[in-house]
Amino acid sequence: MRRLCGAQRRFHPGVCRQPAVRGSLRCRHHGGAPGSGIHLTDDAQHSRSIVIARAAAQQTPHTYDKRPEIGGMVRATTAARGPDGRFLPNPNPPPRRTWAMRQQQRALAIVIQLERAAEAGLLEFEPL
Repeated sequence: MRRLCGAQRRFHPGVCRQPAVRGSLRCRHHGGAPGSGIHLTDDAQHSRSIVIARAAAQQTPHTYDKRPEIGGMVRATTAARGPDGRFLPNPNPPPRRTWAMRQQQRALAIVIQLERAAEAGLLEFEPL
């Protein structure tokens, strides 16, 4: 009888009951497939890319975007933090766009288009 994989499953409770791949403790889905696992070659490109990624992760915490107005270091330095050091929720979140707000923006866009067409002479309004 073949050995079962036994890996913990994420979405269904219990363990994986697929047979393990020969020469491995896991099935092909959980790391027993050829080519999965640690990178064993010493090619320069792979080593260089790993060093660059690790250095970037250590040097720039909380920078998801380089633009300061978006976030990144600005959020890390100005955001409110709790006593345990974690970020607190934004006390003034932007308002949610409701259906009425979207309709108002669409109507305003139409009015602006009509005004531009009238200025260009493509459209004439009759006085009331």
